[in-house]
Amino acid sequence: MKTLNIINMESIRIDISKTTNFLSPNEIDGYQEIVNTHHKILAKKTGAGNDFLGWLDLHGWTCPKT
Repeated sequence: MKTLNIINMESIRIDISKTTNFLSPNEIDGYQEIVNTHHKILAKKTGAGNDFLGWLDLHGWTCPKT
């Protein structure tokens, strides 16, 4: 099981054990650079559609009591 550590977020664990039937370990490892690139774009909020990334900050938000 691979673990991706996300800055300012909880760790995300992805079970990839069932992917070996159609993806080689090298193919899976080859996605790491792509994932890192997209993570940086999301974290910096610089990509296309960056005005729709409010969900990235929801983990620390709570609804005020009324």
